[in-house]
Amino acid sequence: MEGVPVRLYEPSQAPAGGVVWLADFDGLTPELLPGWAEPLSRRGVRVVCPTPGPTWWLDRPDPAFHEEKSRTAWRWLREALAPWAAERFEGPLAWAGAGAGGQAAIRAGFKKSGTPAVWAYAPAVALDAVFGRGSTLDRLFDNEEQARVAGVLTDVNPLARPRRLHLAGDPGEVWFPGAELLVEKLRSGGVPVDTDFETRHASREAALNAAGAGAVRLLADALTFAA
Repeated sequence: MEGVPVRLYEPSQAPAGGVVWLADFDGLTPELLPGWAEPLSRRGVRVVCPTPGPTWWLDRPDPAFHEEKSRTAWRWLREALAPWAAERFEGPLAWAGAGAGGQAAIRAGFKKSGTPAVWAYAPAVALDAVFGRGSTLDRLFDNEEQARVAGVLTDVNPLARPRRLHLAGDPGEVWFPGAELLVEKLRSGGVPVDTDFETRHASREAALNAAGAGAVRLLADALTFAA
């Protein structure tokens, strides 16, 4: 779509609506995660996964997203992918993702009131946590303050909250302190947030697989009630 590769999963007899999955830099998508693929198939949930390669999914020009595109990764999500997916799936969209994709899923869920659900693992909500450490984020911002202001912590509107919000992650991940701050901020503003912040698995992939059944149940149920 507009030069960005998109993977589409559409089971037969699928109900209205679907999930947008946004990957982190590891590129893990539900089709690569058996813990997600099986329950998604069983529940008949449609999923679209843009796969542009490593991107922060931000509203900043990023050559890693698409060097020749006039739209940023974030604007492409909002202005191109989301309307297309909502029309194709004939219903509402829920959002899910991990890391950089997780922060974009949260951001998207707070941009449209009544979003059925958002599920995010180790969301990269506090971008300043890694600025200056040699990541590709360093070329998107001039300083740590710019990175901080561009993070999700400054870009959530409780009045446009999703109906369900679940954040998960390992306390050992670099993004965990930011996720904790986000939960505190949202709850103080009256936004219900379900959390699962426990160390149980040796890798991100193992953690995502283990979380799959519960995450799919949340997303599928939310889409069913929203339809």
